[in-house]
Amino acid sequence: MLVTGITWKEGVPHEKGQSMTFRKLSWREWEHAAEVKRDEALSMVKDVSPEMLAVMQNRAVAPEQNVEQFDTGTLLRHGIVAWSYSDALSAQNIDLLDAQTAEWAVAQIMASRETDRKNSSSASTAP
Repeated sequence: MLVTGITWKEGVPHEKGQSMTFRKLSWREWEHAAEVKRDEALSMVKDVSPEMLAVMQNRAVAPEQNVEQFDTGTLLRHGIVAWSYSDALSAQNIDLLDAQTAEWAVAQIMASRETDRKNSSSASTAP
């Protein structure tokens, strides 16, 4: 399915009268957000010894789709398409959201992905 034009609007629960409109992200946008996060992690561990890196890799668990796998800013910039704030929607203003609102917005975007995954797995097991 093409994700073009698939949007939904949610009220910001901790800001009365404010809302955001989100859009469904494409596979490439999810990959981009994961890639940004991986690049960030790699830059942080470039000075880690090979022995420590091996220990970290051995402790890695099976990949799950959780928010830690994706760059927050990338998800927000791809996922928010409108809002009710008086300031214009822009990448710079997205970066100026408070932590609570940014976390809530990312949760909305992640919930849409989880819904897709559940629908996809139930459809693939249907007779």
